[in-house]
Amino acid sequence: HLSWGDVAVDSNSMASLVKIHLKKSKCDQFGAGADILLGRTGCEVCPVAAIVAYVNQRGKAPGYFFVDSEGKVITKPRFVTKLRDYLKAAGLASDQFAGHSFRIGAATTAAQVGIEDSMIQTLGRWHSAAFLRYIRTPHDRLAALSVSLAK
Repeated sequence: HLSWGDVAVDSNSMASLVKIHLKKSKCDQFGAGADILLGRTGCEVCPVAAIVAYVNQRGKAPGYFFVDSEGKVITKPRFVTKLRDYLKAAGLASDQFAGHSFRIGAATTAAQVGIEDSMIQTLGRWHSAAFLRYIRTPHDRLAALSVSLAK
């Protein structure tokens, strides 16, 4: 679980960068840890703005970084359960989402916007070509290939 010492913001007034240190992960076979850098996007979806807003709401009480309104740590199973509850309430097939959905979504989105494979591999902390299995091609793109192949 992340603690306060694992998250650093470059500025209290107008943050442009957040650094998250993962002490360990499945991708880190040697236990060296890994740093994830998130930059301000200036768009509606901005990881830096979201983290700053969360910190402002949460307050700076010591302990784990991600906690609920009662101060209880948000574990991965609790997060996935809540995510599925919200997806179901939105009318989406919640059983098709899991913790890895974010890795799949990030790799797929990066590929769709033209980010080169080596950068997708770096962003996901993959040390092999395994990242290619995470990239999903939308059905409409696959269907459009039929038209191209028929010409």
